[in-house]
Amino acid sequence: MKTVLPLLALGVVLVTPGCTTTPAGLPAGSRIVGGGLEISWTAPKPGIVVLREETTKKIVSTQTLGDGDEFRFPSGDTSTGVLTTLFGETTATNLNFVLYFAPMEGVKK
Repeated sequence: MKTVLPLLALGVVLVTPGCTTTPAGLPAGSRIVGGGLEISWTAPKPGIVVLREETTKKIVSTQTLGDGDEFRFPSGDTSTGVLTTLFGETTATNLNFVLYFAPMEGVKK
């Protein structure tokens, strides 16, 4: 019994990293594809991109992209006025923008 317990614990540790969860508030299958104060990213296939500020977990932008479509931040839709409305007079150095992508086949309908 003494050898079974450590082996069982090791088995749980080895299996656990294989389980991944999607961060709350994001489409299923989302993965990080970019980030920063300036982002230019091209979708490799149809899917949904979500730009989120990680400190506050606020969604800044959500877009559906086709194969080869480009996501740019900042853009006309995410102007300084929109960011000020979302985050107040916070300086850009306090914000941590991360871009997530979920391929359409991975998004639950």
